[in-house]
Amino acid sequence: MKINKFFAFCFLLFAFCFFEIGLISCTSRKHIEIKLDAEDEFRLAKERFEKKDYTEASARFKAFTLNYPQSPVAAEAQYYLAESYFQLKDHLSAEEEYARLVNDFPTTPFAEQGQFGLGLCYWRQSPHYSRDPTMTEKAIQAFQAFIYRFPQSDLLPKVEDLLSKCQEKLAHKDYENGRLYLNLKQYQSALIYFQDIIKEYPQTRWAKDARFGVAMAKEGLNRIEEAKDEYQKIIEEFKGESIAKKAEKRLKSLRSPDKIGTK
Repeated sequence: MKINKFFAFCFLLFAFCFFEIGLISCTSRKHIEIKLDAEDEFRLAKERFEKKDYTEASARFKAFTLNYPQSPVAAEAQYYLAESYFQLKDHLSAEEEYARLVNDFPTTPFAEQGQFGLGLCYWRQSPHYSRDPTMTEKAIQAFQAFIYRFPQSDLLPKVEDLLSKCQEKLAHKDYENGRLYLNLKQYQSALIYFQDIIKEYPQTRWAKDARFGVAMAKEGLNRIEEAKDEYQKIIEEFKGESIAKKAEKRLKSLRSPDKIGTK
């Protein structure tokens, strides 16, 4: 009986200790949870970002923006959330978060980075010039908005360079479309594309070739005098260049006896 009482006593002592340990553990966890306020959550999220753990950082910053939308560092958290997605090459998610940063925190210092990041996301999603131009067009709009809103920004040279690349891509697409219609002898459609390049993308490398395309299209439409004027302008403006030599040949051809009197 004494042995049974001894074992019973040990069992009760063990159960009591186990209960106390569990209670202490729960209390500790509660203590830790209470300690992790907004400031601590932001600090931990930023630490993960600085250590390039962008997956964990994005999760923490996402939780922070949802739990502490009125925090003094809410704009900064939104910026790092977008940056985390961008570093993960999740450009679609980054695009959404940069847009939210620009729209929800337009007067903060992070709005500038947000507008740049938004344009960069569109640019990274922009496909080959021959494919759907939607993302390229969105990138142009974002970069133009940046130039309008932040004309003194240190990022301006980068933005202007990217804007130029976007415009080159769209001008290239229009030029190839114009050439296609020219080859198909659909001269009016070709003329529209070439004229659009000259009007919308005058600073691109395709604008000069589009000038020659306009002359060719007008020649195909039997608007000979107008075509002659176009070739003459090319000769005068691009003297010594290969395009001027091509224009001289076309102009000489139009001035041949069999073309005289043609309207």
